Amino acid sequence: MAGVHDGFAALGQYLATGLRDVTSDLAALDGEGWWAVVVDFEGKVTCARFDRVRRAPLPAPAGPWRGPAPG
Repeated sequence: MAGVHDGFAALGQYLATGLRDVTSDLAALDGEGWWAVVVDFEGKVTCARFDRVRRAPLPAPAGPWRGPAPG
């Protein structure tokens, strides 16, 4: 059973669990498995491979997002 601190990725309509590998090597994407790929603003790539992926749409927001109060 997955714990609260196990690796996961929630991307769009999908939830990936069972974190198997993490790498910055894009050549790893040629291998098997389902990968979540993130590129930050500085161009750093993080690729995470997962054992399981399923459709898991998020519920609609209850209302508009409100940021912190000014000041």
